[in-house]
Amino acid sequence: MHPLATHRLLSSHLRKLDQRIRAAGWTINLTGVNLTVDMVQRATGEVFRLAIVADEYPLMPVAVHFLPALQRPAEAKWPFDGNYVFRTNGSRPFVCLSGIRSFVPDSTDALKYLGTEEIHIGAVLGNLDKALNDPRCTGAVYLPLK
Repeated sequence: MHPLATHRLLSSHLRKLDQRIRAAGWTINLTGVNLTVDMVQRATGEVFRLAIVADEYPLMPVAVHFLPALQRPAEAKWPFDGNYVFRTNGSRPFVCLSGIRSFVPDSTDALKYLGTEEIHIGAVLGNLDKALNDPRCTGAVYLPLK
């Protein structure tokens, strides 16, 4: 899909999510096919900044990376959940959620059934928010940028 078409589609989808975005306390900036999203862990008030690359949206899942905390520019601030969704213990940290490019399914057949509803930016943001506010998510870990 052409980047301008992707940008327009993302803008449209985000406008439809406006009330949900405000209710969850997210801050979202869209530049081209890239989003910067600030999400709040409601129990602790901790803010996590993500970069979402949607260069092949809605045909392929988006890529998600955590960005540096303002007070620690050389390190990315990742949620800590015991490596359940936010896999931080390997050489390359990643987010393991359906609808995200780095998702590692239990079965190789699982990717064949990834539907547009799972790739939709609303579903991705909702799943990230749910994982961030899961009781298993107990804080933050800082990882060096590579």
